[in-house]
Amino acid sequence: MMGNIYFAGGSGGGVDPDDCTATPAQVLEGHTAGVNGYDDPVEGTMPYQKQEGTLNCGQSSIILPGYHDGTRSITANSLASQTPGTASAANIYPGQTAWVNGNKITGTMATQGGGTYTAGTADKTVVAANRFVTGNVVVKGDANLTAGNIKKGVKIMGITGTWEGWVPSPTDLYLRGNNIAAWTSPNSSATFESGGIMVTKRSALSVNTTKSYNLTPYNKINVLFKVISWGTISTWQKISLSVYKNGGTTSKDEIGYTEKSKLPSTTNVEYTISLDIGNVNYNTQGLRIVLQGLYTDYNDTSGIASWTGYIFRIWLS
Repeated sequence: MMGNIYFAGGSGGGVDPDDCTATPAQVLEGHTAGVNGYDDPVEGTMPYQKQEGTLNCGQSSIILPGYHDGTRSITANSLASQTPGTASAANIYPGQTAWVNGNKITGTMATQGGGTYTAGTADKTVVAANRFVTGNVVVKGDANLTAGNIKKGVKIMGITGTWEGWVPSPTDLYLRGNNIAAWTSPNSSATFESGGIMVTKRSALSVNTTKSYNLTPYNKINVLFKVISWGTISTWQKISLSVYKNGGTTSKDEIGYTEKSKLPSTTNVEYTISLDIGNVNYNTQGLRIVLQGLYTDYNDTSGIASWTGYIFRIWLS
């Protein structure tokens, strides 16, 4: 610890303050000394510094002017404390480096290229866990995936279907391959396809069912059909509908007869022909339906016309 400094007086020997080089700023505060330019001792102004602290990477601290007694320090924080983290090599892109908890880590993350994928009936893992994807991953869509193209009540890819086109109703006897009434063609005038009952180059399409139906609640028997081609082209073509009870074939078994007249030679058009059965008040053990091709010319001459086409639907209303 420094004390006061005194100079001997009188004419004897001693130190002349003018011979000293120190200034007050170079003498510790709280102490006095004879310094250059002063006849009497002066008190020092040098501050007693007590500077200390910590630094992170990239930080700096200005060393303050004054006296430092060597008992204090400015300490650098550890690298681990400045790089906290949870990443492992598998979490870092391959070849790239990072400091984690004071350690330099080189990445080993698994990578995967992009690709295009199509949805199916089972789940597919497009990108596995803990992978870096280096390209676009595309799941193909389909513009036909709409509610109107999905059977009513069925959910596909989150879309609930509304399509009722080929879902039979309680009054359907046949609907585009759904043979509810178990129709047959005893005379082989028709063939049963996946989507309809087909007649090929014949004048009449005849189908029978042996199932029993109570016709009392209904007003009409309806048939949806399409002509693909006519064997005889005239001024007008027409299709007649005859319905027989109990699978009969004679006039005494006939429930009724009607015609779809003036059909043009244009083909691949769907038509509905309906027979009025509002006056029928009984059960029938089986039905027979006949679609007959006919023609009429300007001279009112009529005849039988062969045709090729389909029945798509038979129903009661």
